[in-house]
Amino acid sequence: MTTEYIAYDADMSVEEALRRLKEEEKPDEVSSIIYVIDSQGCLLGEVYLRDLLKADPGKSLRGIVREVPSV
Repeated sequence: MTTEYIAYDADMSVEEALRRLKEEEKPDEVSSIIYVIDSQGCLLGEVYLRDLLKADPGKSLRGIVREVPSV
């Protein structure tokens, strides 16, 4: 288990998120979940890598995020 995670701004495009993943992540460290945050760093939800790969590149992460139930 790792304590590292990926969090991108909700207004980032799918295309930009995929580009950053390719540039920043090592192949053996790619996470299956990307957390989506607002401009103040608050969690809005998550995007599964498989959903990111299928999404329209011009869409923002805000448009494909899955809300995470608050606890």
